[in-house]
Amino acid sequence: MKKISQHVTAVVTASALLFAGAGAVSAADSVARGQKPATAIAEYREAKAEFKAALETYKANKQTVMAEYKAAFAAWKLASAELLAARKAIEETYRAAVRAAHTAKQAVVESETATEEEKLAAIATFKAAKKSAFEAKKTALAALSPLGAPPAKPVKATKPVKTNKGQSGR
Repeated sequence: MKKISQHVTAVVTASALLFAGAGAVSAADSVARGQKPATAIAEYREAKAEFKAALETYKANKQTVMAEYKAAFAAWKLASAELLAARKAIEETYRAAVRAAHTAKQAVVESETATEEEKLAAIATFKAAKKSAFEAKKTALAALSPLGAPPAKPVKATKPVKTNKGQSGR
């Protein structure tokens, strides 16, 4: 009879290892060591409570991390839009200055009453205005702060694993 009992204990322990995982093994070991089933049930309930607490902590941390990431990404996106708008304004100012200088030059060059010296002076003035506008554009673009890389997406934390899959949750 003692041999059969040992054999049954070995089979229960082996099957618990195969099917249930570590939580069920500890409960099966408790019963095999001669502890009362109530102790094994208490251990199971304690493990289940620990798992639930770990799962709630995991969910809360995941939500917090994602909220922080979304806020950082929204701030980066806003900064990106502001930088783009500033660059666009600088480019428009540059183009307007060059367009105005070009219009003044064209008026003199196309004029039939303008002398050759006046036409050359208008061309030189256009080139100087264009160079001045380019330098102003270059200075304004250099004054803008760089955007930087977008925030990195958070790394997923490992989800808690139930260690007692073979046990019922009643």
